[in-house]
Parts: sequence; C-alpha cells; structure tokens
Amino acid sequence: MKQVRVEQDKLLHLRTEVEEDLKQSRFKIAQVEEEATQYLPEVQREILSLLCKLQQDQVNKMSVEIEGELKRRGTLLLRCLRQKALGEAIIHRQRHFLNGK
Repeated sequence: MKQVRVEQDKLLHLRTEVEEDLKQSRFKIAQVEEEATQYLPEVQREILSLLCKLQQDQVNKMSVEIEGELKRRGTLLLRCLRQKALGEAIIHRQRHFLNGK
C-alpha cells in the first residue's frame, strides 16, 4: 500500500511540474512575440506570430499528451488498488470461514 501512495505522490508531483512548465512556456512565447513586435518590420512580425502560434500549438499538444499519460497512470493505479482490496477481502473471508470451522 505504501508503494501505491508513493506512486500517487510521484504522479501528483509530476503533474504539478508539468503544469508549471507549460505555464512558463506559454508566458515566454507571449513575451517573445510581444517584444519582437516593437522592433521588427511587419512581414517579420507576421512570420514570428505564425511561429509563436505553431510553438503554442506544440505546447498544447504536449499538454494533452501528458494529461492523457497521467490519466492512464492514474487509472492503472486505481485498478491496482481495487485488485488489492478485492484480494484482501477474499483473504479475510477465507480466514473467517476457516476460523469458523
């Protein structure tokens, strides 16, 4: 059971780190785009804007993939907990049955 709790803590910590990294990435993208618009010619600003949007899309895609992986791991962890609880219940009933005789 301790291993399960440790794994849950790892997943929560990983999720927190990933969310913070994504937040920082989005901020940096917006900051670069804003700063560059002040000194670049119009054509270069448009190109930079498109590149920033592309980068933002890649960050969003990564966010979705990471969220999916975290959900998959969470589901797997929950399944393991349920199987463990079922096994413990079966053992408890068998002991009760054997001690009753």
